Amino acid sequence: MRNNNSSSFSLVELTNVISIIGILCAIGAGGLGMGCVTTSDREASATRNAKEFAASMGMEIHGVSCSGSDSDQDGYVSCTLNLSDDKLKAINCGYDQAVAIMGQNTGCKLAMPINVGTVQQ
Repeated sequence: MRNNNSSSFSLVELTNVISIIGILCAIGAGGLGMGCVTTSDREASATRNAKEFAASMGMEIHGVSCSGSDSDQDGYVSCTLNLSDDKLKAINCGYDQAVAIMGQNTGCKLAMPINVGTVQQ
């Protein structure tokens, strides 16, 4: 028999409270991850995409430089490929997984003008 003067919680009540807290934490943590893309995350993801783009186009590259800033908020940042013939090629590369989830392309595309210039040595 349960004593009516007792102020303790039953195991079922504690389990329910812990389950509800866990569900609320999972919902909150999932929403926070979508909007937290840092500049270094953008730069690293775009650099990876730029290297994959160059390889798929058969380009030999000596280096890749991507900005971490998406000034027009289109899901792409500016990148420059340093090609093996000492020419620079401007491309725009996607960076964000949230953009891919929304169905937009996160690969790379050529920017205009196509050839930016040559490397100064």
